[in-house]
This record gives sequence, structure tokens and C-alpha cells, in this order.
Amino acid sequence: MKSSICFPFSDLPVEIALIIFEYAAKPTFSQKEEYNDQNPYADALSLCLVSRLVRSTVLPELMHTVLLPTRRNIEAFASALELQKKYTEDKSHLSFDYTRAVQRLWLAEPGKNPILDDGLKQRITTLLPVILAVPTLAVQPGYLSLIDESVEGLQSLGTDPNVDHGLSPVLGKTLIVTVETYRLYIKPFQYIHQKPVKKSGFLASVSHLTYLTELNPDSDTFRSISEGVESPDIPLGFWMGDIPRNCMNSLKSFSVVYPHFGLPHKVVPFFRPEGVDLHVQRLTVSAPVDMQNPKSFPSVTAPFPITLPGEESAPTEGVSFKVTHDQGHFQRWDFTWEKVWACGLTD
Repeated sequence: MKSSICFPFSDLPVEIALIIFEYAAKPTFSQKEEYNDQNPYADALSLCLVSRLVRSTVLPELMHTVLLPTRRNIEAFASALELQKKYTEDKSHLSFDYTRAVQRLWLAEPGKNPILDDGLKQRITTLLPVILAVPTLAVQPGYLSLIDESVEGLQSLGTDPNVDHGLSPVLGKTLIVTVETYRLYIKPFQYIHQKPVKKSGFLASVSHLTYLTELNPDSDTFRSISEGVESPDIPLGFWMGDIPRNCMNSLKSFSVVYPHFGLPHKVVPFFRPEGVDLHVQRLTVSAPVDMQNPKSFPSVTAPFPITLPGEESAPTEGVSFKVTHDQGHFQRWDFTWEKVWACGLTD
């Protein structure tokens, strides 16, 4: 009989133990489990109770990707930010800078736009330091106007939510904004076009904009595009025409993300309640296209070759297709991009 080797965890060097804790704390965003039943943050939350050192090690992993799909989640996160502010004022060892830690933030309710009441406006104002600092933000169209309104309120006071003293302009630091849209001809930035003065401190630093397509009404259109039999010119032209260029001078590229229907046998299960696993396709318009001039957008003539999983193609200069190696789980009805986005498949 072979003797088993027993190596107590407590005998590990602290540095190695912390690496293990850090790895164990990474949330697993499984797509086929209900997050209410299997909290992806559960392991990290448990590890935070081990010790101060372990807590400070795993918190960055816990906060790296924050999902706020419901009003209750938003309120809980806002309360946590307010509590951290108090910890900082009291110089508590529990103080932790969420603003620096959060790298990806999902702010979208499944299937509906938020009800913009005073309570939600107050919560968004509390979240504003994180929203303005996060490098990657996924947001519903309904939240865009609310965020801009909150930023304008701070600008009128001459204060910056990221600075504890003095007066300074409020400018967003977000580099990538993903909009979970609902249908092909929705205009996420209509609220800006309706303003007497078209400006946005929040959008000024955005370098990349992504739209996540709504699958129920628009899946047929994007199925034809992914099969290479229909040009993407019309939907892209419509969406790019809505981009408030005067407010987004830093914009370098624009993408639309949708399921890849390159394999015909995958289409039928897509219409069933259980759904189907599909690769994710990203259609991107980028330099040398002038993002400030929609007339410079190059035309893509159909038919064009299908882009296969794990590959990237450019049928014309400035326009590219990219299909992921990994798959997301999709169904036509009652679908939200939250889990696919959390797994990084839309990046």
C-alpha cells in the first residue's frame, strides 16, 4: 500500500498560501446555474472571514467584476459604499477602496428599463465614484440619462466624487461602455440629442462602445449577418448615427455583439425554452474609419465568408468580425446578457 503524503496547509509559506486564497476567491460565473442558488461570490465572501490579511488579499478578486442586475443589488452595493466611507473616516482596518478595485460593473435589470424615481437617483449618485472610475461598464439605456444627470448635478456644485477636497471638474474615466439594448432601432443616446446643450462629462472618456443585441426581435437579422448573407450596413448605420459625437470625442471603435449562427443545426434549439450553447460574434467598426463622421463608414457587400469560431476576419478596411473560442448559453426569449458578459465573452 502506498503511503499518502500529508502536508498541512498551515505549513505553507504565507506568500504561497495567499496566492492559493487569491485563486480560490475568483468568482466562477457559470452560465447554467441560477446565481440566486449558486452565488458566484460565495467562496470569496467566506474567505474574507478568515483573517484581515486574507480579507485584504481576496477583496480585489471579489470586487473585480460586480453584477448589479436588480434594484435590491444596487441598494445593497450603495449601502456597502456608504459603510466603507464611514470606515475610512473612522480609520478602521475594514476600510477598503472599492473605487480602485472594481474593474467591470454590470448595471442592468433583466428585460426592463429602471424606474427612475428619487430613491434610485440617490443610489446612483452614491455609486457615481465607482461608475466614473470603472474601466468597463455595462449599462442599460435607461441608466445613461440618470448617470449623466447625477454627473451634471455634481458639476454644478463643482465637486468631484473621487476627490475628498477642493473643486474640480467631474469627468468619467470609463474606457469601455457596453449598452444592453432591446431592439434594433432603439436610440440609447436620444436623451442627449434632446438636450438644449449637448454635453456629457460621463461619456467624454469612452474609447470603445459596444451594443448587446436584443435577441427576440433582432436575432433573424444578426443570424443572416453571421451567415454572411446580409450586410450589416443598415443596423450599424442606424446605431452609429445615434452616437453623440460631440460628447464622445475619445471614441475609437464601436461594436455590436450577437450569437454566432454559423452552424444551421444550432438555430432550432435557439427557439426552445432550454436554449442552446453558441459562440459569440463581435462586429467592430474601428480606425481608420472616422468615428466622428458616419459618412466615412465603409460598406460591407454580401455575401461574404463566414467567420469561424476562434477566428477573426475583415471583409473591408475598418470593419472586422471576431468569433469566440468559448460559447455562451442563449435562448431567443427572456434572455439577458449578464452571464455571457460576466464570463468575458462579449469583450
